[in-house]
Amino acid sequence: MRHLLQYIRELFTGWQGIMSSTASIVFLIAAFIWKWAEQGQLRYWLIAAFASFAIASYLAWLRVRPDLRIEIQGISLDRGMTLEEIRDLTSIYVTVRLYLMNTHHADNSIRNYRLTVYLDKQRRVEGRPVSAAGLTLKGANKDFVDLDEHKYSVLKQGWSNAPGWVRFRVPKTEKAAIVNRQFTVGVTDAYNVEHKVKGEIPQDLVKDIVHVVR
Repeated sequence: MRHLLQYIRELFTGWQGIMSSTASIVFLIAAFIWKWAEQGQLRYWLIAAFASFAIASYLAWLRVRPDLRIEIQGISLDRGMTLEEIRDLTSIYVTVRLYLMNTHHADNSIRNYRLTVYLDKQRRVEGRPVSAAGLTLKGANKDFVDLDEHKYSVLKQGWSNAPGWVRFRVPKTEKAAIVNRQFTVGVTDAYNVEHKVKGEIPQDLVKDIVHVVR
């Protein structure tokens, strides 16, 4: 009920504002230009009311919908860091450092992360998140948050998980096939909205991640 009342309040505010300002000016000018008769103005004002309702409804949704701000802050490419990863001779690993923030007052959370690497116009490979437990960035003064591990955590407005990263396993892929290729990281939130950020795979293996046994 609280969300319904909020939507109605936002909708009424936008509809009232459009009808009393933008729509009234547009139709006043149109009336002077085409010299609408008084009996013919009613249908035009009804059209204006419905059009303003549709616009106000969209603007109300736009104001209250959850949204995420996502930026790529670094990319690493390696053949595996843990013993289990190194034994997997057919895969390559892409670690993407992300800045992620909820910019709206409505709470949000993450459903999943997905990596898509575009080999050419027709071919692409998908990467799925894997654990980044025990990994750290050389020279960093604190550990990075494994975003996939905490994806169901509630995101409050203005909350930032920096520094954070997602580590992807790209199976059955040679390094030469994906270096310098464009990729997107898809972040699907709790409202089933997918947000995408673009980047480029490094041209060679990046030795800036180490595995720390604790």
